[in-house]
Amino acid sequence: MCNINIEKIVRLDNDGLVVVSGTVLDCEVDSIEGGHVSVSITCGNNTDVRDAQVFADGRWFAEFNSGCQCGEQVRATATCATDQNCVVSSTVEDLPCIICPKISIKREETEDDVFRTFFEIKCLENGNALVAFQYTFTNDFQFPITVEVDCGPGGSPVSGTSETFAPNESNTVDVTCQYPSPFIPQILIRFLSNSELLGCPPTIVGGPVIEECPKCQRELPTVEANVDACTASFSGDFVSPDCTFLVNFDEAGFTSVPKNSLNFSHSYSQNGNYNVGITMTCGGCSYTLPGVSVVITDCKGKGDDPNDKPPSNPWFCGPLRTLIAVSAGLSLFFLVMIICLPAAWLALLIAAGISATIGAIAGILHSIFCPTNPCNFALLSTAQAALSAGSTLMIYSLCCPWVFWAGLVTLASGIGLLLLWKDKCKKSACNTATEVAYVFLVIIPAIATILLALVVLTPCLDPFWNTILGVIFSFITLYALGCDD
Repeated sequence: MCNINIEKIVRLDNDGLVVVSGTVLDCEVDSIEGGHVSVSITCGNNTDVRDAQVFADGRWFAEFNSGCQCGEQVRATATCATDQNCVVSSTVEDLPCIICPKISIKREETEDDVFRTFFEIKCLENGNALVAFQYTFTNDFQFPITVEVDCGPGGSPVSGTSETFAPNESNTVDVTCQYPSPFIPQILIRFLSNSELLGCPPTIVGGPVIEECPKCQRELPTVEANVDACTASFSGDFVSPDCTFLVNFDEAGFTSVPKNSLNFSHSYSQNGNYNVGITMTCGGCSYTLPGVSVVITDCKGKGDDPNDKPPSNPWFCGPLRTLIAVSAGLSLFFLVMIICLPAAWLALLIAAGISATIGAIAGILHSIFCPTNPCNFALLSTAQAALSAGSTLMIYSLCCPWVFWAGLVTLASGIGLLLLWKDKCKKSACNTATEVAYVFLVIIPAIATILLALVVLTPCLDPFWNTILGVIFSFITLYALGCDD
């Protein structure tokens, strides 16, 4: 049975509005006009009519831009729009004037320089959403004030929706309401004293647009793995596009990797049995999927680097790449020797020019016929150039003693760069030895000995040093020939 009650008729001192508020039960909304509760006020000979705004709990209020003054007699009537027999009237002989409390709501600045209420939205496992915001209130009145947050139709209070402030008390309150999704909540803040409305209109907080929250994936997907050499390709049953995954490939040196679907791949560095773990997160809940077994039996020791693939170079690419580095090293060597042997500066300068030209031609051929993106080509070439120049400088320092120290520093830097290349590109000791052999075995002895012998270094050459050099070349060559990877 319909029931309407008028609780307050007040005038707001700060803006001149007359506000009528009360409660209503069992009053349906007019399906044609859309009205719910119609309210009229009369003061003197003036009457004004407005539709009231009704809250989810049955409380309502109506605002009037009326000329009714403080202390004047005012009569208010509230009627249910769908039941004209559901009506109530109330008269105040002395219209009270009040000042409404002020409340501060935490806001954020958007890209278009507009300040909006700061909302935090969190999806729950059941597809509902939690909406949270903050307000700060200071009670400047000499009686307790209750700040009540109405989550609006469809919303349910979770926390902070009813807080009472003693006189002169100030506090910041975190409010949380729960809504179905998708949804646009209508949130209001009201002020009460002794459990009755103070008479002020509610503060309209509005509400964020809540997108549809994904529900938890109750049925866990099945994940399969197909292996091809070093690479394992994974695929799984269909899951919601809102789900994300954290994959642990069970390989030393790798951390868990985030994925947006169950279709992905991973290249292992060596043979072995791996148990891949996958954690799935959907709509705020996480599940650990059954481990996926991966057996790698035909891997050649390559890593995950996309530039680190099984060799497909023509046979001449290795020597050609090394020729670039060695030519650069020999150019440096000859330019240094000009300082030591002024009488032969022209011949050495010509030799340096020839070496640089050979390096440039080798670089052009390499760019045309060889892969354009080998692992750290520049780092390897620089290391080989330093090895070639440093070792040659040290051997022929008998003719120029200070060159020994220059050669030692250059050789040490070459070794450091080579070790850095080995670590960065995940190369084995045999791969590294092969690259060193390219430098020492074929190019340096031939070019350095012939070119220098034609100038003036012949008297400086010592058979003992040449024997030592040959032994070094031989051991490195034998080790490189024994490599099978």
